Order: sequence, then C-alpha cells, then structure tokens
Amino acid sequence: MPTYKLLAVVCLSLGVATAQFKTDSCVSATSGVIPPASVGHLCDPQTSSLQRLERELATEPKAVMKPRTASVSYHQLTHEVPGKARKAYLAAERSKANGEPAKAISFYKKALELDPQYLEAWNNLGSAQILANDFSSAQTSFEKAYALDPTAHPVLTNLAFLLLRKNRPAEAESFARRAVQADPLAPRGLYVLGVSLAGQNKETEEAIRLLEQSCDTVGRAHFALAPLLAQSNRLQEAADHLKKYLALPLPPDRDIAQEWLSQVEAELRRQ
Repeated sequence: MPTYKLLAVVCLSLGVATAQFKTDSCVSATSGVIPPASVGHLCDPQTSSLQRLERELATEPKAVMKPRTASVSYHQLTHEVPGKARKAYLAAERSKANGEPAKAISFYKKALELDPQYLEAWNNLGSAQILANDFSSAQTSFEKAYALDPTAHPVLTNLAFLLLRKNRPAEAESFARRAVQADPLAPRGLYVLGVSLAGQNKETEEAIRLLEQSCDTVGRAHFALAPLLAQSNRLQEAADHLKKYLALPLPPDRDIAQEWLSQVEAELRRQ
C-alpha cells in the first residue's frame, strides 16, 4: 500500500492562531485499506505556505456552540494589561487576520516590550511565528507563555503541537492531556490529544473518541479519523468521515481523501 501525506491543521490561540504539522513520504509504508494516522517524521518543515494555511483556516467549519468550562487562567485574571500594550496586541491580531504575519510579529513584540508579562501576546506571537515558518522562535515564545502560567489551555495545546511537529508524540500527549484537563470541552485540545495518541499507535479507541468530539469544529479531524476507523475495521464510519471531509469547502487534501474513500468503498463492496 503506498504511503500518502497526512496533513493536519490545528487552530490554536487565545484569539486566532494557526499551526501545522504533517507527515510525508519519509514515513515507511504500511499495509491496510488506508495508511494509519501516524505523525511520523517531518522531512521538510518548509513545505507549507502562508497562503495554504490561510486557505485551510478559512475552510474550518463554524464552531457549534456548546457549554464549556472556563479556560481563563489565574494569570489572566490577576494580571492587568497596560492600555498601550493592549492596543499594540489588537493591532497584531488585525495584521495576523489580514495575512500579514511579519507585521503581526512586530506589533506583538511591541506589546511585550510594554508588558513582558502579557500571556496572550507571548502565545499569539508564537502562532504568528508559526505562520512565518519560524518554529524555533515560536517554541521560545510558547515557553515564555508557559513560564507565566503552566496551566493556560492554549499554551499547553500549542506546546503539544510543537512536540508533535518534532515527532515526539509521547511528550505531546502529556501537554495535550493537561490542556484537556484545563478545558475539557475545547475542541482543539481534544484534537491534538487524539493525534498525539494516533502518533504513538496507542489507545486507538480513545483517539477515535477524542477526534469525533472535535470534528464539529476542527474539520481536519474527519481526515484524521478515517485511517483510525479503517484500521479498526469500521469501514463504513471511515467512509462517512471521508465524505464529510470532502464536503468541506476546498479541503486541502481532496485527492488523497478521494483515493482513500475509493479504497474503503471497494473494500466494503468486496465484503
């Protein structure tokens, strides 16, 4: 069975942030109806583009409003942000939303010069640095945020993502579990934990459950679910999730998903 790219996008932030991790042809081939949802090795960390990330963010379905636990951290509740720092932060958010990560980074750094204890600015500076493909700086920014508050859900989720990108899913799982503990109903935390488990080929049923809980908000979860379900011989469910993924506006891996769907449907007919 040939190996295909498995690309997953996680939208993480206290406001809006986008992060990406993927597997590619350096992953060893495996047997089965479709390849397993493994994180694998990252052969080329520079393959993504800002335009692709922006397009994928635009295709995410709107979140279904559900009751959720409070995820505001103690640091956020007790720290007062100066007005000028807040103004620079909002300018950064606008720049990032407009697809100008370099400009956003400059504004975030200005906000942090005015308030080095600004948790949201450190976190979202990291997300802007990811958009600029500067993962080393992003890690430093997330670590600064973590030092301010090691219980903040978005920071824990972002750190889990970065560990996934370094092919360290076991360590990512630890941060992702803490993120889910901090906010049990946040879909992106559930998603990252599900992919962390899939990357270790462990706790498949838990990974499936977590990804199913996140797929109403994180459309990419449909794509990540399909190999896990096929691996568990739940082929009809795998087909259903692939169809839901293909029904999204401009899904980035349409060709791969369509080929997977053809393989699953052929196996269903054979059975």
